[in-house]
Amino acid sequence: MQSEQQWLPSDAEHISGSTIQRANFALDKELSDALLAISNGKSAVLKILIWTAYNIFLNRLTGQKQVICRLYQKGDLCSYTVDIDETRTIREQLNYQLKLWKCEDTANDGMIGAAILMQNEIKDTESPYSIVYSSDTVSWIYNEASYSKERIRYYGEKYLKILREILVDQYIPISSIEWYDQEELEAFSRSENGFRKAIDSSGSFLVRLQKQAQASPERIAVFHRDGNVTYHELLCMAEHIRQELLRSGCGAKEKIAVFCAHRPFTIAAIVAIAAIGAFYVPVDDRTPPQRVQELLTENRIRVLLCESGDSPQADGICILQVSLDRTEIPIPPAEDEQTGYVIFTSGTTGKPKGILIDEPKLMNLCVWYAETFGIDQNSRVMLLNNFNFDASIKNLYTPLMQGAAVVCTKNGLFNTFEIIEDIRQFQVTHINCVPSLMAAILDTARHENFRHLESVQDTILGGDVFECGPLRLWAGAENCHSTFANVYGPAECTSVSTFCCIDRSEVLQSDKTPIGRPIYNKNVYVLNDTLRRVPMGTVGQIFISGLGVITGYETAVNEQARFMQAPWDSDELLYATGDLGAWDENGELLYFGRNDNQLKVNGQRIEAEELEIRAQSCREIESCIVRLWKDEGNNGHLVLYYTVSPGVKGTAKEEIRSYLRSIFPPSLVPQQYVCLEKLPLTANGKKDRDHLPMPVQEHTEPCISDASELEQKILEAWRLTLNRQDISLKEHFFEAGGSSLLLYKLKSEIDRILGTDIELVSLLNYTTVKEQAVWLSGKDEVKTATLQSEPEIMIQRSQIRSKRKQLLRGGKP
Repeated sequence: MQSEQQWLPSDAEHISGSTIQRANFALDKELSDALLAISNGKSAVLKILIWTAYNIFLNRLTGQKQVICRLYQKGDLCSYTVDIDETRTIREQLNYQLKLWKCEDTANDGMIGAAILMQNEIKDTESPYSIVYSSDTVSWIYNEASYSKERIRYYGEKYLKILREILVDQYIPISSIEWYDQEELEAFSRSENGFRKAIDSSGSFLVRLQKQAQASPERIAVFHRDGNVTYHELLCMAEHIRQELLRSGCGAKEKIAVFCAHRPFTIAAIVAIAAIGAFYVPVDDRTPPQRVQELLTENRIRVLLCESGDSPQADGICILQVSLDRTEIPIPPAEDEQTGYVIFTSGTTGKPKGILIDEPKLMNLCVWYAETFGIDQNSRVMLLNNFNFDASIKNLYTPLMQGAAVVCTKNGLFNTFEIIEDIRQFQVTHINCVPSLMAAILDTARHENFRHLESVQDTILGGDVFECGPLRLWAGAENCHSTFANVYGPAECTSVSTFCCIDRSEVLQSDKTPIGRPIYNKNVYVLNDTLRRVPMGTVGQIFISGLGVITGYETAVNEQARFMQAPWDSDELLYATGDLGAWDENGELLYFGRNDNQLKVNGQRIEAEELEIRAQSCREIESCIVRLWKDEGNNGHLVLYYTVSPGVKGTAKEEIRSYLRSIFPPSLVPQQYVCLEKLPLTANGKKDRDHLPMPVQEHTEPCISDASELEQKILEAWRLTLNRQDISLKEHFFEAGGSSLLLYKLKSEIDRILGTDIELVSLLNYTTVKEQAVWLSGKDEVKTATLQSEPEIMIQRSQIRSKRKQLLRGGKP
């Protein structure tokens, strides 16, 4: 309710119940006598004292410069907007409010705010959001749906503390009134400050890697289905790439882009870049060419390194194709080379922002990661991250500097059967990915009772909301030996800033997992708009400081406002995350979403403004808004609402979709397109995201009674995959609620129903039931399947299932 939010901050967690409650706070005799003495027994002056104390209370709590309250004036309950100037003394504020109350012209009937009432002014019809004074009691009347008894007790005690300070000395400035006592400040310190860990500055990434290679040159550094790579072989491959970089004129501090895929070449390229003291810039091999061109050109990157056979497109860029040949000599011993990386995130101006992370920040992350999760020479860390995401960094650098192994999946991040087989075959110990991918892995793994995940010791999830539900079946299985962790942090602060470790029993019992406490050498604060701490349990914006926070973006100079000096220490740089959080009763940080238009899709950050600006460069669009909607399974789907340009016929959905596919990765292309006559606007004329209509599925063929037998079988696979019944023959898979992960599930369902083994890439080319039926009708095995009897089909399906079980158990099909 609006009135609740303007009264005082409510509890972070929703509280059941909705009845009106009253909490009484007794005034001791000393306080009661002091109020009567200062007011000289005048009711009006006493009311102003009670009112002023509340305004100062709210200012110290929230930082509000204006407070709306309601008081009786000549029998009518009127609203007053009070300005609070923290440089005023308490007496000046009292005099200001007395004049305000006496001036009838300043009263505004109908405005919302807390009612400050004397006991004799209470009526049955009054708002519940009230503070009531009697001679020996101050009562708070509140709605229990928004405030716990503990929260109101805390507020009431703080209010009385301020009331006492007002009576003791009225000549001190408002700004000098301290909200927190020493015990609370110590509790904040325990939650806000990460462990101060000395990071060995002489132990660079490359030095640590070479020490591991020297100690155990034949230990496996990279596991891959096409062949494993030892530490010695990795350094030899890296030396070959290093020589090619030097011949191309690359040197220290230069930003070198790598066309990345999940294979040993990418890892060798990272080592080679570190060896010349340059910065690694990942470009995932699935990035659309136009996006690649833009990233490299706008950030003045001269060289794009790729393996021979790759063919990235980038005009005006040196495409350096290098084979996987190995020299007989590894990289020479490192000296003072300092490496790092550059990651690009979405920008509100429509252009990506460059984030440069140097070696000290990188080492702080990697040392924390290794020590917290026990990554050592016996560990095998699976790489389940898109290279464009900063989450991939710790899973590339940390294992190599610890003598562990990186496990690369051959066919991307969506083939859960192959991921599970790699986990089993290579005995993966550490998994770090987004929660949605882990849920898909577990959905596949449960068919074998999770036996192939027995080697996993730590499951670290981040990039989106951590939910225990999808993990419970595995956590409750006898062969689950993993602990779990929720990690959080923006790329501007070197990937991870807070973490929370939980064991299996907590997964089975908990509904919500905190994002925890700061990692090594970082500070995390929850502050209000004036950069003051909010009380424990109250929602505010999350700010981060310490080792890992950059000083600003490499590009996007107009987007530096998130970086600011801490008001309590001019040497401490704060980064305003835009995320909302609150400290719980255990001093753990809880996450409560965003305070802006940033979206999270499959763990990837995207500014709604960037999508909108890029979409509006499409000639068919006049204006647009992008919004993220979540379905019953908590899966996010991007929806583009737009108006067409003058002269454009129809909705132009296909043209718009095609354009966005050319500039964004598949996960960031909106899945639904809603053409409106006009976009909703706020009273100030701005686009109103909160009043967009709920997207509905449009069906070009509401009746599918004339669908062929093959189309009916494909429809069955779609329904099982999307958990929907109302699917038309011409509906696009991604618009119907599909995702990259669900695309693989669709493949599995089609294979099961038709007895086929189709290629996943084909489903990207044929995205409707009608198109898939036409394509599949040309396949011999499908022609046979449609003529088979039901018993024959059941036998064929059984053979497919048997084949898959063999694969999961490690056998050959």
